[in-house]
Amino acid sequence: MQDRMTKYFDSHAHLTDEWLGDVQDVIEAAKQANVAHILDVASDLENSAGCMMHAKKYAGIHATAGLHPHASQEIELGSGMERLKLMAYDQSVVAVGEMGLDYHYDQDWKNEQFQWFRAQLDLAAEVDKPVVIHDREAHGDMLSILREFKGKVRGVIHSYSASYEMAMECIKMGYYISFSGSLTFKNTPRLKEVAKRLPLSSLMIETDSPYLSPVPVRKVRPNQPAHVIHIAKRIADLQGIEVDEVARVTYDNACDLFSISKQEKGILDD
Repeated sequence: MQDRMTKYFDSHAHLTDEWLGDVQDVIEAAKQANVAHILDVASDLENSAGCMMHAKKYAGIHATAGLHPHASQEIELGSGMERLKLMAYDQSVVAVGEMGLDYHYDQDWKNEQFQWFRAQLDLAAEVDKPVVIHDREAHGDMLSILREFKGKVRGVIHSYSASYEMAMECIKMGYYISFSGSLTFKNTPRLKEVAKRLPLSSLMIETDSPYLSPVPVRKVRPNQPAHVIHIAKRIADLQGIEVDEVARVTYDNACDLFSISKQEKGILDD
């Protein structure tokens, strides 16, 4: 086990995903890897409730409530937002999301994605909580909508995949940039260049568990929060700094965004 002074914050994992397995086993593995906090990210209304349950049951687990763009055509906006609003006000929920745009598979329901995205940004502004943004092959539209809410909402762009210039614009609007296992893949040289150039003060690290297992555990399925150290190591290598510094700064960044006190009990305190 590493020095207890080095603590990690996995800013994006899906602990409600059945593929991940037993939550207690996942948390214990995270503890052994010095992961002190995990953001349990929701993708629909049902697992939003599951994230809240985990946050209330386990120290160091923090919930979001939100609707992934893939689910935007499945749930009616009016009644869905009524349910989501009740959850967003709950004290166990530290952020709204993940929300955003995804054009990878099908663009036939763009309007539904736009409606849900804007509605959730409005909700985040109302409850005064940050947002977790999903952006897959929709960079221009995503950025355009975020500009509409400039100064009203802040958050994190998760599993970042766009340009340095776009990242800097997001940072200026109050967003952090989070890197996942994609940063460690051989076929992402442009993403590595982005991570090398961005200020550490604006970065977070995540696993997106149970997906995107990083190198050198690429063949390990499912991915889990214990592997977040590998993203920290890659950023450290790219920026020529110590991994402990990456861990410390990204930990502080996540605590700042999600309003988590340094004195709050975490996984390592159990």
